[in-house]
Amino acid sequence: MGIKRYELNEAQWAKVAPLLPGKASDPGRTGSDNRLFVNGCLWVLRSGAHWCDLPERYGHWKTVHRRFSRWCDAGVWERVFDALTTDCLSLTVKATPFAGEGACRRVEANHAACWRHDPHAARDH
Repeated sequence: MGIKRYELNEAQWAKVAPLLPGKASDPGRTGSDNRLFVNGCLWVLRSGAHWCDLPERYGHWKTVHRRFSRWCDAGVWERVFDALTTDCLSLTVKATPFAGEGACRRVEANHAACWRHDPHAARDH
């Protein structure tokens, strides 16, 4: 079966997985279902649905929401976003300290384009 709507593909998961808690080398419980959990969170966040409408394949909605909230409180999502943003910006930022205000706008536009997966959206003409 292929990737379902809103789920991470293999390349995306390869970038996200090392940033998440629950690896075998981490203290505490191992998160054997991290990918399923992240995909469930993405389903809710991308679809705009309520947590109680989460499809059963991702687990019980209360359990998923509780774990999502714990990760929010622990700063997990912020660390993941910061790491991915840094990685994304390292691919798009080529401005010098003397490039001026226009370069800042290009960096913001390139950053937004990177997250939209549209490499041509912020191209300099």
